[in-house]
Amino acid sequence: MTDFILEVLKISIPAVVVLVTAWLLLSNMLDNSVKMRQLELAQQRLQFNSKRAQDSLPVRLQAYERLSLYLERMHPQALIQRTREENMTAPEMQMALITTIRTEFEYNITQQIYVSSEVWAMVRGATEEMISIINQLSVKLPTEASGTDLSLAFLRYFLTDTGVLPTQKALDQLNEEAKLLFAV
Repeated sequence: MTDFILEVLKISIPAVVVLVTAWLLLSNMLDNSVKMRQLELAQQRLQFNSKRAQDSLPVRLQAYERLSLYLERMHPQALIQRTREENMTAPEMQMALITTIRTEFEYNITQQIYVSSEVWAMVRGATEEMISIINQLSVKLPTEASGTDLSLAFLRYFLTDTGVLPTQKALDQLNEEAKLLFAV
């Protein structure tokens, strides 16, 4: 019986050693294979992201350009030149200014997906602030005021105001973010 147990041990111990060695080798190979696959996937993801960023750069730059143009067109002087007509009343001028701002804002609203939420908030805030200023100035004018009176009040407001134009604040933020696209 002892001889039988010794014979079984002679066969079993080498078999267990071979089995453990094979298991360790296969386990190590599988781990290496998984790590290599993960590395390949990470490299593919990096290439995809790089390609996507490269492809989206022109579109993003165009969005910055369009929003920059929008903000410049909202400058009081440019806005008045585009909307003012002879013999307009103050309420007509008010409506024309606000309609122009809102129309251009709606035209550029899709650009928000290409800029940061901070820049978009500044653009939206500048739009709302300009409309608010127009409304405030309109209320202060006499009922028989002309469109020219509102235009002058609008221009004077920004000439006497010590702060920066709301559109200029947004434009500065927009320019800073656009410069980050080229920072290395």
